[in-house]
Amino acid sequence: MNNDKRFEGLWNATAEKRYNHFITYAVDYESTWLLSNEDGFATIDVDGYIHLLVWPSKEFAEAYNKEDTPVEMDIHEFCERCEEMMNDENIRFMVFPTDKDAWIVSTEGLLNDLTEELERVE
Repeated sequence: MNNDKRFEGLWNATAEKRYNHFITYAVDYESTWLLSNEDGFATIDVDGYIHLLVWPSKEFAEAYNKEDTPVEMDIHEFCERCEEMMNDENIRFMVFPTDKDAWIVSTEGLLNDLTEELERVE
């Protein structure tokens, strides 16, 4: 499949489909991508929650925001950082956001899904 068609297909997929792709892809390639700027990792504040943005690959992070710098994080380090944030109920994740929507999940929910997928493949 042509990379442009693959990109467009995923970019335009439903938030749930993109979330499921993120879980599988992040575990298979053992990495996640976040955006970084002078303030740290890029976040969006919505309804009193701080949402960390995360993507399965650099190309999608760059397509979302060209001003910030894509940063790769090993999946195991990412999971460790999620564990450290578990007690902060004000943090959520926007997984694989696009210009139209994102799958929003709690730290615990994301960590559980990633751990389950890691256990399945290891």
